[in-house]
Amino acid sequence: MSATRTRLMLVDDHALVMAGYARLLELEPDFEVAACHASAEAAYADLQRQPTAIDLVMLDLSMPGRSGLDLMRRIQMQWPRLWLLVCSMHDSPPMVSQALQAGAHGFITKCSDPSLLPQAIRSIVRGGRFLSPDVRDARQHASAAAPHEALSPREFDV
Repeated sequence: MSATRTRLMLVDDHALVMAGYARLLELEPDFEVAACHASAEAAYADLQRQPTAIDLVMLDLSMPGRSGLDLMRRIQMQWPRLWLLVCSMHDSPPMVSQALQAGAHGFITKCSDPSLLPQAIRSIVRGGRFLSPDVRDARQHASAAAPHEALSPREFDV
């Protein structure tokens, strides 16, 4: 993390959504939106060029080409100290479990109250995990022995 501001990379294939995130986050004095990408491939290529320029990657799961899950796995293998926050419309317990297994430090839904986004980032940067209330509720109602939990990440992708 930089001395004064947390440097963020936003990855979402919806330009309007990403612009909204950027605008919301740049209102916060401790955040700097350092990069925005519409694909996992572009985000990964940018990280390869300047891996120390980013503290936290906020990403969607569903994107054309490589998925957000795949991007998280690649980031965790190459740069395990980067923080990862998923912001997705998918809130099913299987998707959340797969994201956490892939290295996500937090998961919020696109239906979440916008005030949760800065809160989630700050929680993650302080070393915690963050799940939005709707995600926590869905996970609590899911069966502890759900069949998807036994799937490998590759089996889940297929």
